[in-house]
Amino acid sequence: MDYNEVKALLDRYFAGETTLAEEARLRAYFQRPDVPPEWLPYRPLFVYLATEREQAPSASFDASMDDALSQPPLRVVWRRPALLQRLAVAAALVAALAVGYAVWPVAQVEDKAVAAIDWSEYEPKDEAEAMRQIQAALSKTATSLQHGMRTASEQLDQVGKLVQPLE
Repeated sequence: MDYNEVKALLDRYFAGETTLAEEARLRAYFQRPDVPPEWLPYRPLFVYLATEREQAPSASFDASMDDALSQPPLRVVWRRPALLQRLAVAAALVAALAVGYAVWPVAQVEDKAVAAIDWSEYEPKDEAEAMRQIQAALSKTATSLQHGMRTASEQLDQVGKLVQPLE
């Protein structure tokens, strides 16, 4: 393979667009001793895949795996001591009492009369007043949004100063 063909295959490989046959050609190319120096950093990737494929587990490893798979799985039984069971019951009782105590005062407060708010005095009397209230609310919203945009822009400028472009 010539230089341009290998360069094109590498570009396609890192873009994830190569076929299995093209990847096999790249592996064969990088196992040659006369790889250009600028492509030497890619060599371990392709050589690693080839050398790892050739390695096989040892016979002792296979035998130990077969032994482990042929034995029935171990069953772990853990019995709680009596003291631990008593502590669990006591903790559940304390939790139930705490929840009951926390809810009980709220139930008493609900019985008291709550002052009603007369919302009718806050409603606009005519269309002009309603328009003024809407314009005031929209103006306040626009001011808040503009302030947020300014703050975001300033923060982005500060981040831009911290991050140097890679060259």
